Amino acid sequence: VPWFAAFAILISDAVLTVAGNIFGDNSSLQTVFVTLILLILFYIANELILHERRFFRYLGIFVWFFTVFSLPFFVLANSNFNIGTVLKTIENIEGVYKLLFVLCGLTLLLLPLLFVPKRKV
Repeated sequence: VPWFAAFAILISDAVLTVAGNIFGDNSSLQTVFVTLILLILFYIANELILHERRFFRYLGIFVWFFTVFSLPFFVLANSNFNIGTVLKTIENIEGVYKLLFVLCGLTLLLLPLLFVPKRKV
């Protein structure tokens, strides 16, 4: 479905933007490393999502969600798994990116509702 592929790419770009802002201040090498990993995983996921076979589409959706939810792990690894440092980093992010993060989170929570079959009346 073309709208789903466009939506997946849009959310992928949002995750990359958040990653760039979290890692961008202190360490450019870590930013490049995390961004490359996320780009490669999103590329693989998007290619699988557009595949003709249903198994590969489901695998692509799984890889896509895995990639989105791997960002918190990268943030924790960057701060030596210290929750206080992570919260302080999130607090220092600009308001626009916090809003983007919240919107992406809400979208991810509502995304499964698009796949619920409609009841026939």
